[in-house]
Amino acid sequence: MNNYWNMEELLPEENFYNEALNYYQSAIVLSKSEEVLDEEYDLFGPIIYLLRHAIELMFKSLIIMSLYEQNIRCWNEQKLSPHDRKLMSMHSLRALYETYMEQRYKLGKGESKELDEIGSIVERFDDVDFSSTFFRYPYDKKGVKNSKLLTEDVGDMLMKMPCCLGNFVYHEGVEKFSCLHREGMIDDVQIELKIVFQKLQTLFQEEK
Repeated sequence: MNNYWNMEELLPEENFYNEALNYYQSAIVLSKSEEVLDEEYDLFGPIIYLLRHAIELMFKSLIIMSLYEQNIRCWNEQKLSPHDRKLMSMHSLRALYETYMEQRYKLGKGESKELDEIGSIVERFDDVDFSSTFFRYPYDKKGVKNSKLLTEDVGDMLMKMPCCLGNFVYHEGVEKFSCLHREGMIDDVQIELKIVFQKLQTLFQEEK
């Protein structure tokens, strides 16, 4: 059980770790609720945001722990390479991954298959949500609506399909196909983000 009421007594990386667990568990509870299937709501965005924020917090926990290993205590004031930014100003998962890897190199810790897999998933996700706003707001910073579809245009997809499959899609209904395609994408994104979180959690426990 998280020591929530005594968070100030914990080390900073432990506070970030516990908060990451809170966000992750919130995503799991929400994804298993009956309301997630209710067409009145679209809970995809909130669930994905909870997962990606849990990962952001976990990265920050690992980075702070790495700084402490280097006897750097002012983690909130330090500008970190390779992006020359303070930790609390970074929200891009890719930037946090790269910062964490940089700290590992400084400690003489190498790469691994697990870290490579994390990096690949993070890179794909960061292309969609670089600044942690895509799943939080209906519009981006330029006022353009965030569609949340994460899919190709259905017309473009049909152009790439064999005629027999294209005819089947038209017969069954383009909207139905688009919905099924989107649901598949949603499942894939959730699964990949959960994998990243769980691998980072394992790293934290091993490094502790």
